[in-house]
Amino acid sequence: VRLRRGFVDEVQSSASALAPCAAELFATEPVTRLTLTSARAETLAPLAEAGAFARVLQLTVRGPIGDDGARVLSEALAKRSVPLVSLNVGGNQLGSAGAQALARALEGCQKLTLTSNSLGDEGAIALAKEKKLGALRALYLTNNELSDEALVALAKSSCLAALARLGVAGNDDVSREGLRAIAKSKKLKALRWLEYTDEEAFCQRIAVRAKKSK
Repeated sequence: VRLRRGFVDEVQSSASALAPCAAELFATEPVTRLTLTSARAETLAPLAEAGAFARVLQLTVRGPIGDDGARVLSEALAKRSVPLVSLNVGGNQLGSAGAQALARALEGCQKLTLTSNSLGDEGAIALAKEKKLGALRALYLTNNELSDEALVALAKSSCLAALARLGVAGNDDVSREGLRAIAKSKKLKALRWLEYTDEEAFCQRIAVRAKKSK
């Protein structure tokens, strides 16, 4: 727990340990940052009922919640009165269905981390088509079993026009063709930062696009 001006601003806890005191904590304290560890689908439901996801602005969930847990989280986030600023669900055993469920509840969200899941091309293509992600400025899809098909879909997306940072490293089936599609995209005009895997050097690289002078 971290305090700010005498109030609880940040909470880090296992999902099961937080559940018994969640209702009182989130009703009385202005928590804006929440990190849950050892989370599972069955441990997210009590927290959702207690209002743990109603007002936090930055949410990180660690644990094998799977697509079922993503749906629980999605239902809770969809009820919010203000947008979530950032969501980190990296390494949570999410598939395409889970990613799609979350995306539909993230209108106004600015940063989405889906690193080390199993979205596949289907999941990435669905994200590219999700209009509610229009405010997204950072999207991390590292290690998600993507191919060039997914990158082409992202490059053609009219829904991700605000995107400034994109991470697609660690996807073995992504080649220069897919990266070239991103680089030449006429839709991703705001994109300035791209993390990718250099298949020849066998390492991750970051490409930075300079802003055009007026």
